[in-house]
Formats: sequence, C-alpha cells, structure tokens
Amino acid sequence: MDWSSVGPDLASNLLANVIFAVMVAVAAIVLGNIAWRRKVRAFFNMKPNRGRLPVYLSNIVVHPGGTTGTGPISVGYHGTAITELEYKYALAFAATVESKPLYRALRALDSAELLTTVDPIVCHIGTSPAASELGDPSRVSEYIREGTTLIVGAPIYNSLTDYVMRTVPSHFEFIRFDDKERGIKVRNFKGSDTFVFKRGLYTRERPDGKERPFLKEYFIIERLTWKRGTGRHKRKSTIFICAGTCSASTAAALRMLADWPKLAKVYGTEDFGLLCEIHLDAADGRDTIPREMPPPEDEPFMVHHYGES
Repeated sequence: MDWSSVGPDLASNLLANVIFAVMVAVAAIVLGNIAWRRKVRAFFNMKPNRGRLPVYLSNIVVHPGGTTGTGPISVGYHGTAITELEYKYALAFAATVESKPLYRALRALDSAELLTTVDPIVCHIGTSPAASELGDPSRVSEYIREGTTLIVGAPIYNSLTDYVMRTVPSHFEFIRFDDKERGIKVRNFKGSDTFVFKRGLYTRERPDGKERPFLKEYFIIERLTWKRGTGRHKRKSTIFICAGTCSASTAAALRMLADWPKLAKVYGTEDFGLLCEIHLDAADGRDTIPREMPPPEDEPFMVHHYGES
C-alpha cells in the first residue's frame, strides 16, 4: 500500500465531509429562519416590504412640580419620562420578533436584494405623543400608519391607547371609580352587556392560618384592525395593545405577547383580545410599591377572551 497517497485522500474526504456538514447546517438555519419569518409576519400582519414595527410606550409628562403618576418625582426635572418596566419588557418582546443580526447584516450588504428579498423586522421603541399633541385627530396618522403598531400602557399615560380604544373600537375600557381606584370594563362579557373588573387589595389565608394581603391587577392584550379612508386614501392598520392597571401588569402583558407563537396557535391571524389577572404580594402592608415591581413568575389567570380560531 502506498501510504503517501492515503494521506491526501483522507484529508480531501475529511474536507468534503466538513464542507457538506456546513452546507447542511447553513441550509437548515436558512430554512428555519424563513419558516420563522413567515410565522411572525403572519401573526403580526407584516408585509415582506415593510419590516418596521413601531412600539410606543407611555408618555409621562413631568411638570416642574413633579408627578404622582407611577411614584413621586421631585422638583428638578420636567419633560417626558417613561417607566423602566415598560421599556425593559418592550426590549424583551423586540428580541422575540426582530430578524436575526446576520440577516440584517446581509440585507445591508445585499444592495441588489438577490439573497435578502424581504425587509428585516426591526422594532423602533419610543414614546407615544403627549395627550396635548393629539388635539388634532389627523396627527394620529403620524404614529399609526399602514402596517403594524404596538401600543404599550393604559390610557392614563398613553394617548394612543386612549384614542385607538375609543375609535376602532376596543372590546375593553379602562375606567376609574369614585374612590379613584382603577378597573377594566368588558363589553359583551359572556353574552351580557358589560362586566367590570376592579383592581384592589385583598387577603388570602396562608397554610399557617394567617392572612396574607395581595394586590389583584389586570391587563389586556388586544389585536385590532383599523380601516379608514376611501379610494386612494384607504388605509388598513393592525394594532396590538398591551395595557394593564399598573406598571407590573402592563409588563406582564408584554411578557405574554413575547410568547407570540403560543398566542398564534390559539387565535390565528384574526383580531382577538384577552383579559388576564395577576396577583402581587403586598405582605409589607404597602399597596403601591408592588405595582412598580416586575410581574410575578406565576402564570396569569385568564378571565375573559374573544377571537379564538
């Protein structure tokens, strides 16, 4: 046997096997990415030539005298502010839908669009307009255009949430009671006209027989289709709303939407809405601090939903 010829043959065979394995892996990644892109675009109703997904957070307008919107802010700052929870969980949501960095890099290099024919999905996170800026309804078109938009936060601080829920309209309504407490009204609740869920402080018995206080909070996730205009000015927008009765519940809504494949299996690509309940531990006796903390890891309680496919 001529061992001098065996070495090159083994090397060439090994190299061929490596190249083949790499090609198979790349093909699997590409095909998997294509399947993933189709699913996310179908659920969020995003066209191939439109990859921008705006995410509008609550706009808390801080005056020189401070605000008590989500906690006291002392004199020394005034202007636009956002909540940490909304921003943190909006970033986590974006990570689940945005196109992979490799595809976005290839798209930037592939000016002829030979290999990357579809726009990469990129979330643009910013604040909603202040309520005073929406005095003219036509200005809404600057924020909600054709395509898909995600609006985060309850109407108290997000003017877009307030406008969309009244205009489209929504199956839900955020309300404030005479005692200044908040809640959510559901229209067409299980065949009845309306039903109201009120957040508040409750107690439950622990295994040791002692009562433990907790806060009952609610959030909604809703997918709405907004059609307006006629003729050449006809427009169609898909709007997702994640909003809760406190910062923690809004964050819980974003966390649930981040698991969009699970929602897609239940609700498909049509409009839907769900109302969920979470419990925040208030054992320290203070009923405000838990509302600004991350939501509990426990699965939210589904209390109402519509649109199941």
